[in-house]
Order: sequence, then C-alpha cells, then structure tokens
Amino acid sequence: VFFISESVGFVVGECKSYGNGFYASCWGMSDFTPYEGKVISYNNKNMPNNKIIVILGKCCAGKDTLARFMADNLGFNFVVSTTSRPMREGESEGNPYHFILDEEFQRKIANGDFIEYREYKTNGGNWHYGVEKSVVIDNECYVAVLDIVGLREFKKQFGDRVFSIYLLVDYDERLRRCVSRGDFNEKEWKRRAISDDEMFDNVPCSEFDYVKI
Repeated sequence: VFFISESVGFVVGECKSYGNGFYASCWGMSDFTPYEGKVISYNNKNMPNNKIIVILGKCCAGKDTLARFMADNLGFNFVVSTTSRPMREGESEGNPYHFILDEEFQRKIANGDFIEYREYKTNGGNWHYGVEKSVVIDNECYVAVLDIVGLREFKKQFGDRVFSIYLLVDYDERLRRCVSRGDFNEKEWKRRAISDDEMFDNVPCSEFDYVKI
C-alpha cells in the first residue's frame, strides 16, 4: 500500500484502519527508516499485490537507490532492462542490465519482444535500452526505473497495475552526487542534464501518481 504520512512523506507498507484514521507500520521513502504512525492519505487503487512501481527522475535523482531498496527490503522484483551499451567496470550480466549486442537488440525489436524501448545518443555512441515482455508476469509486484516514454508504454500495457513515483531533486544536489561517484565526466553530465530537461520539464506533475520533493 502506498500512502502519505504526517512526517516522512511517501511511505510503503501495511495500512490499517483504527476508528479515528489509518495507521501504518512501514518503511519511509525519505530516509529508508522504519516508520510507524498515522497516515493522512492513501490510494485505494494500490491495494492489489501485483503492483508495478515505476520510478522516474533526472540523472542522479536516486532512482536506482530507491528501486534497489524496495527490491531488497520490501519484496518487489527489480525489473532488469536490456541494453546494447557496453558493460562498465563493476557491472556484470544482470547487474544492473542484461547486456546484448546491438544486432541482437534490433532483432528483438523486430520480433516485438519489448514492452518499451528507447535510444539514447551519448558521447560514447547510440545505445538502446528496453524492457522485455518476458520480464513482467501477472500476480507479482515489480519496481522499474524508466523514463517518461517507458512509463506511458507501461501504462498502456498494464493499466492500473502501474504506480509512478517522480523524484524531484534540484540540479546542484544531483551534480554533487554525480561528482561524488568518482568517475565524473563534465561533458557527459551536461549532455545528460540537457536531455533530462528536454524530457521532463514540460511533463505536468499530474502525470505521476506521486512526486517526491
């Protein structure tokens, strides 16, 4: 169940009625700490146990951190996307992507294997990312990191199973996080920042189920 608490903002966990309101014992998404207390609002449509949580945000907004937390602590299946980009140091097959050659990616597109896919033009080349249909099944809960195009495709495919969270983090904080990773490339950062602005800045907040500020 997804709802808003009085103190920690967006939280996820069990919500029960106790006469004078709803109370929860759960995890707070603001700081990843246990939370127990009164709930000020929640959404009935999120009761089924087959939800697909889609997390969106600009570069270094914390999307993967939140998604991995939910997978590791809250029982969600992490949706592993497929990509044609080269594997980076510290990565492996399935972590964080399924890595394939571009030729195979193009075959999968032709075969209709993807729920959604997209292309990013980067300083290192044009790379494709997509989520294969075989990854998501009925009666399971999932968490996925997507862009706005991916969210829209998921909504077409899965309807009310999808609950979207947009992480709104200011530029300076995102830049600080990127630099702290230790492999900062200013040219690539600027490219990604511009691309993110083009993708998200004109999307109304109403398109998301929850915006985490």
